[in-house]
Amino acid sequence: MKLIAAIRMKNEEWILHYLLSALSEFVDGIVIVDDGSTDGTNEMVKKMADPSGHIRYIHQGNQGVSAARNYGIQEARGKYIAFLDSDDLFLPNKLEYQVGYLDNNSSVGLVHSSFINVDVHNNEIGITKARLQGHVYKKCLFGCAMMPSMVMIRSGVFEKVGRFDEELRIGEDTDLWIRIARHFKIGAISAPLVKYRVHQGNPHRDPDILDKVYWHITRKQLTHENLGWLLKRRLRAKTYFTSGHNYVSSVPPQIRAGGIR
Repeated sequence: MKLIAAIRMKNEEWILHYLLSALSEFVDGIVIVDDGSTDGTNEMVKKMADPSGHIRYIHQGNQGVSAARNYGIQEARGKYIAFLDSDDLFLPNKLEYQVGYLDNNSSVGLVHSSFINVDVHNNEIGITKARLQGHVYKKCLFGCAMMPSMVMIRSGVFEKVGRFDEELRIGEDTDLWIRIARHFKIGAISAPLVKYRVHQGNPHRDPDILDKVYWHITRKQLTHENLGWLLKRRLRAKTYFTSGHNYVSSVPPQIRAGGIR
């Protein structure tokens, strides 16, 4: 088996469109992890599972995105693993391009692509370019803009760096990308290969939760002795700055402007 696509779903009425977007390309297997859906999509998806195991459906209680993806990784048997969140969409040839990239670049552990941002009505609202490429560990410490549906990872990478941190409900992807970048080169495909849906269900911006997430991720990296004192100092400063920025941004504009006493 060369490729497994792991799909995470939860209360998504459009799940069939996204399953079909993955099925429309050549894959060796699909693992669908239902993270506690309650709207009936589980019955719809279970009908698509087949006895051969090519499409596997797994239901778990609402354990969070990290646990759902880790379950998919655990059940996958492919050489490469791609993720698809149920509100995103693979564009034609996405998997083919990324498989070819990894086949031709043996030192790359993860390849990502540019993506098209769309609203809930599938209207395009912009393109985010894939820019991180090569040995980018230090860059990732200060910003690692990759989304799970845009990446493909060698399955052996997880044996080296571990899986998604299940203590994190948000920021779990950034944490994993940093750990991968520490040990492997990152590849980038400039063409947009995914549609990323922007909606109210995207990660929240509660400053208290974000603060805990940033420090949780930062402390992991500060334990590495060979990081260097200057880089550690910059990383702490960046985390303090980000925490302050998030708190200020959470204050209503009229209060920040002094309009309300």
